[in-house]
Amino acid sequence: MDAQNLELRIPAFEANEKDMVWLFNHPDEPPFFGSYHMLIFETLHPEMFAKHGMKSKSVYASTWYQWTKNGDFAIQYGAQEYSGTADRAYHVPGAQARIQGRFKEIAKLSQHMIDLATARGYVETMSDKTVDPERGYPLLCTRSKWGEGVSPTIPLSYHVQGTACWWMAKAMVRCQEQLDTWRAEDGFDGYMIAQIHDELLFDLPAGGKENLGRAQRLASLMAQGGNDLGLPTPVSCEYHPNHWAETVAV
Repeated sequence: MDAQNLELRIPAFEANEKDMVWLFNHPDEPPFFGSYHMLIFETLHPEMFAKHGMKSKSVYASTWYQWTKNGDFAIQYGAQEYSGTADRAYHVPGAQARIQGRFKEIAKLSQHMIDLATARGYVETMSDKTVDPERGYPLLCTRSKWGEGVSPTIPLSYHVQGTACWWMAKAMVRCQEQLDTWRAEDGFDGYMIAQIHDELLFDLPAGGKENLGRAQRLASLMAQGGNDLGLPTPVSCEYHPNHWAETVAV
């Protein structure tokens, strides 16, 4: 079970970044078909995208598209414009400034988190309405040893990753409770065996449509965490009937 673009959805919906919200709400529609990396690719390379469209992913698989992904991950985990880290990853001078110019609401959210961390030393996850609709879980943003403030790479990253972690923790609790219920009711021999970032891996008995229905139930329990936070968090589901190289989408 794989949460779809969880750490991109959190700031997009929280900041109401309209282009990104539309992208995630319309994953089957052109021109980007739900691909955040392709949205950024078009932002940085409009001529290439105009020529090749979604085929740009394969045409530039080892160059401009891969570099776009590298830069996207650099920004996602806190790269600041002044450092030039993301620009070097994108192989495009001024790339981060151009992206922030298009997605201004997330840039504002980042600055808001920096201001909060500077003022009080911590940020919070998004609030979970089932726990406290006003406050989230606090995450300490340590100051430098010289006391001049927190690193600007930390606050938004902690806020987003902490929220994703909270979402996953609730998903694991809900799924384990469901597995325990099934085991008590009819001896269903299913296990949650690994958590990898925003994915959960389950070991379920082989064969039978009933198992697929149970798998879909587990995916829906994971996705329920989005309701707690106030944003959609869809979860895709795949299974490997015989070995890891054989994958079937549910």
